[in-house]
Amino acid sequence: MGVIFGDSAVTRFSYIEYQALMMCLAGTICTGLLAIELTLNRMQVLPLLFPGMFCIRDHQLYFFDLPVEDVDMGHKLHRRAKMLIRMTLCVVLSYLWQHCVLETEQIVGTTFPHEQCNEQRDCFASELHYLTLVNRQHTPVDCSAPTQDFPTKVVISCIRFVKPSTTTWLMHLAISHSVTQLNLKSYEILTWIGGSSSRFRRLILVLMVVTFLLWIALFFSGVMSEFVSSWLSFVMSMSIPTFLWTVYTSAKIFDRLQEEVACKTHARLEQHLQAALASFESTLPTPADLEDSASKRRLEKTGDM
Repeated sequence: MGVIFGDSAVTRFSYIEYQALMMCLAGTICTGLLAIELTLNRMQVLPLLFPGMFCIRDHQLYFFDLPVEDVDMGHKLHRRAKMLIRMTLCVVLSYLWQHCVLETEQIVGTTFPHEQCNEQRDCFASELHYLTLVNRQHTPVDCSAPTQDFPTKVVISCIRFVKPSTTTWLMHLAISHSVTQLNLKSYEILTWIGGSSSRFRRLILVLMVVTFLLWIALFFSGVMSEFVSSWLSFVMSMSIPTFLWTVYTSAKIFDRLQEEVACKTHARLEQHLQAALASFESTLPTPADLEDSASKRRLEKTGDM
């Protein structure tokens, strides 16, 4: 037994100790977010993470090769990109924690967790009620005792440490890197498409609202607990509407930027055209000049005669 805090005679660690380890995950995420904020504020990292989207040339910010002259618009674009980076960090750290440090799983029902006990996990049962979040009444499940189903519907939380393996860690690090690149590149492509098509923006908005309302409906109906069986599943389900909202707002800003650039380009063309017409008109002879030239020709003809 490794119980230091709390009381558990049938599990290796108490539920309080497992919750303390989950607090370590929260501290890791907060530390990562702080490091990202400091890095983004002190260094020009966005052009490296989004090479096709952000660019800085001659102390001028470009968004998809369009100059961003409005400071407020530039700050909004930076905030949207930072939001996506924060979301990606939370997903990646939760994934690494789930598969490399502490594996968690939740089951809702009355069935005894035979499979989890065979995998040597520590399981805790609690009443399926909102007050469980407050009173913290989690009863350890004795896997060595005769297996009997629970009389009422309960939430079973099963936890175990992942056995350290270099190959497994490298594999999950590679998957995390792929997920990060997928989020960043998808954000670039979808923002560009959304900024060029109003129909696509409306589609993104509809998907965002539908996914968020579906998540809320499933959560309050109790169905959410059936398929969101871990912290990683919860984070990934919440990241979908967040990602779509970030894409939608960035696409709207990009559309407004294109309109402003088009208006400025049209104004410059009109100004150049007016200047060209004015210079052309200045080269044309005036009526007085025509009269003088006609008089000169008449005098020349008279002199020849």
